[in-house]
Amino acid sequence: MLRADPEAGYSTETVVITALLVALAIGAVAVIASKVLTTANNINTGTDRRDGPAEAAHASAPAKASVVSRPAR
Repeated sequence: MLRADPEAGYSTETVVITALLVALAIGAVAVIASKVLTTANNINTGTDRRDGPAEAAHASAPAKASVVSRPAR
């Protein structure tokens, strides 16, 4: 005898509903994680990821004044 009451276990409906809730929870976590990672990657740290810190420092340095030549008198 396996059980005293064969109807005492989970019904198929309960198992299916639980599986759907778990799938929805996994989807919600995936969406939230995606948004958090996107926001984290968009934080401006003052350097461009394509350039190293040295290139970024040169890019923010003031431009040199151009030399204007005067015509001879």
